[in-house]
This record gives sequence, structure tokens and C-alpha cells, in this order.
Amino acid sequence: MNETAKKMDFRRQVYRQAWPTIYMSETALQKQEELEILYFGFKRAMNQTVLGLIGNQNADQDKVQVCEILGDNIPSGIKISFHQTDDAIFLADIWTPPQPQLF
Repeated sequence: MNETAKKMDFRRQVYRQAWPTIYMSETALQKQEELEILYFGFKRAMNQTVLGLIGNQNADQDKVQVCEILGDNIPSGIKISFHQTDDAIFLADIWTPPQPQLF
């Protein structure tokens, strides 16, 4: 991610421009970097999911929405929360299902 990327405040979070119409919160960017290290296919699955969001024009703009990231080499249950406006999509957070305790 380029540090000179455009920043924007939206619903009390700071977002950075990831793609021309996609903004990611700093929390989502950090989680994305962690998951790219853990799972080989995460970046490709994330990109495919974001492309699907861009094509979905029927989204309710007043509510937080959630979708699951699906891919061949990543576990199920990784989700993205986002807000969609007429001009952009704001990816607020990426989260994983609860992990079992080892100890």
C-alpha cells in the first residue's frame, strides 16, 4: 500500500484509498496484511470478493453489510464488513472466526 494514498474520514474511521472506488480502514489494512502472510491465496480471494462488491449495485447504503471471503487456500468464515455509497465502498473491518484456545 502506498503511504501517499488518499485518506478520508467516514463514519468516525480513517480510510485509505486501496482502489479507485475502494477505501479500506486502517484496521482492515492491518488485518489484510496479517492474513496475506498466513494464507497463500488470501490476496486473490480478497480481490475477487472486492470485485464482486463493485458489481453489486443493489446494496442498502444505510446499513453495515457483511460478506464472506471465499477462496481455495483459505479457511471459511473470514468476513468483511463494509458500507456502500453511490461513489465508493468503504471496507471497515476484516475478521476471522474465533480460534480455539491452545492452552
